[in-house]
Amino acid sequence: MRKILISTLAIVIATALVASAGGLNVTHGGIRAGYVAPEDPIDATIGFGAEVGFSITDVPNFSFALEGNYWSKSYSEDILGTTWDWTFSDINVCISGKYEFSAVSEVVHPYIGAGAGFHMVKVETETILGSLSATDNKFGGHAFGGFKVPVSPVVNFFAEGRYTMVDPDYLGIYGGLTYSFMK
Repeated sequence: MRKILISTLAIVIATALVASAGGLNVTHGGIRAGYVAPEDPIDATIGFGAEVGFSITDVPNFSFALEGNYWSKSYSEDILGTTWDWTFSDINVCISGKYEFSAVSEVVHPYIGAGAGFHMVKVETETILGSLSATDNKFGGHAFGGFKVPVSPVVNFFAEGRYTMVDPDYLGIYGGLTYSFMK
């Protein structure tokens, strides 16, 4: 777990440095946590992630973000009279484009977006026969919508619904905070 967090943070910082050197504006950094509901038979769990946002000066209301996300769930399943204990996890690094609509009020700023990412999916199982483990690296896509609410001049709260299309597909409901580097 610690290696995952350190790796994600290193990727986010390196990308922010490369982007700022290349003429893009680094706009914000943020964290998220939420409810993740994968396809059956995996039950819902908690997921979390981090992001760094970028904008292009001449394109209003559009931004994109580099994200790192993680969730994991353990569950049991009876197969042919034998109980199998499974652990399923998804670590992903993705890029998302986001369009922010004009503010509904001074407080609520709705947005929609989509993106693609690289998913490192791992499945482990324990049975009376022993342990098995498999890792599958694959690409997936996602679509999302949500809103942000300013908490202070540089901090925003956001709530977001996101559907990720990778095997297994999953729905996530997230909340989080972003810190704006630009005013």
